[in-house]
Amino acid sequence: MTKTTRSPRPAFNAGARERIQLPDPAVSSWMNHAVLRKRADLGPVVFVLMIASVQGFLFLQSSVLVAAFGAVVLWPIQTRTIYIAHNHHHHPIFRVRSLNLLFETLLFLQTGMPSFGFPLHHNRGHHVSYRNQNPGHSDADPHSWIGVNGQQLGRWAYSWRLLRIAVPTARHLGLRHPQMWRKFLYVSAFYGVAITLLFAVKPLHTLSVFLLPMVLSLVALSWSTYVHHLGLLTNDPYCASYTNVDSWANRWGYNIGYHTAHHVKPGLHWSELPAFHARIADRIPEHCYYDGKVPAHAKSHVHLP
Repeated sequence: MTKTTRSPRPAFNAGARERIQLPDPAVSSWMNHAVLRKRADLGPVVFVLMIASVQGFLFLQSSVLVAAFGAVVLWPIQTRTIYIAHNHHHHPIFRVRSLNLLFETLLFLQTGMPSFGFPLHHNRGHHVSYRNQNPGHSDADPHSWIGVNGQQLGRWAYSWRLLRIAVPTARHLGLRHPQMWRKFLYVSAFYGVAITLLFAVKPLHTLSVFLLPMVLSLVALSWSTYVHHLGLLTNDPYCASYTNVDSWANRWGYNIGYHTAHHVKPGLHWSELPAFHARIADRIPEHCYYDGKVPAHAKSHVHLP
């Protein structure tokens, strides 16, 4: 019987081991998550930076007509940042607070939605009170679709009312959240100084590239929210919002259509809403689904119970 001889084991080579060593998982995780809290937010961040770059390019044009025309062409695309701002104010994108504030400044210049002011009005106001549509109640939903006469408001009347009471509502809620209200005042002063400086340099460019698109975006935001809860008088969170599952609308709006899921879990990241909707879909009644238009359920006049 022939004896099998084993090859001698190669001597340990520390240098070779160092060359083939796999990356430390902790380092890899840090590289992936040091800046963004969720990887899905990379796309929205790039989109906002692209819009900001185009705004800056238009502002630097020598001709105000070129700048204004470019702003008109850009604005329909720019409105997508409204959804990004909404999601960001629910679930801040960056881990570093200073980056969030810088990002919110860009969002403000694109949407008119201010840091601390929008979360105060929307997160602390609308999300807490959206099932209270009584216009005579001090804690009624600031997005209330019922007028003082107890009847359903028209879309433009609703939009105008929402814009008109936005700051007074935030001030009222600021009594309960004074720290957030103070921060809103601080950033508002900063925004005011920044806009004033831009206006001093190029007044017409500032008006056409920044101020008018911001105002239009706020109007578009108010107008679009009209159908989110229209005609739904209930205390059941699964029956108090409309859901739009259209894939294109949710790609464009970063899952804004999954509105019932969003109100049931407002702190849930936008990328996780479709999966959560699938879990609760059997609890959402048929009349709470819509295609983006005024739902049939809401077309009749609704009176307070």
